[in-house]
Amino acid sequence: HLFKAVVRGAVAEVHCSAAGEKEGIEFALAQPTPDSGLVVLIDMNIGQFDGHRTARDLRERRFYGPIVALTSDRNRQSYVDADFDDHLCKPIQPNALIALVEKYSP
Repeated sequence: HLFKAVVRGAVAEVHCSAAGEKEGIEFALAQPTPDSGLVVLIDMNIGQFDGHRTARDLRERRFYGPIVALTSDRNRQSYVDADFDDHLCKPIQPNALIALVEKYSP
């Protein structure tokens, strides 16, 4: 919810899908167009979720918007090679998160 607080006031409306991957995937797929401004942020270090599977499911179901991995792993390229458009390394700096969302916003 820290991400929600940082981004909400700065650049975007925020939908948090803490209830589960399925809810987040359905929300993303319901967006009208790929340029709707939705940026999917996936926290890769939440035990019950598989961020790689979530990104792959979104791509297989034709989600073309940006998907960003939030992780402590500094190997950005491994995420870009695996269905993600970008990556932010933890600890997430608020200005870096805002800049990333702005980068992908229309």
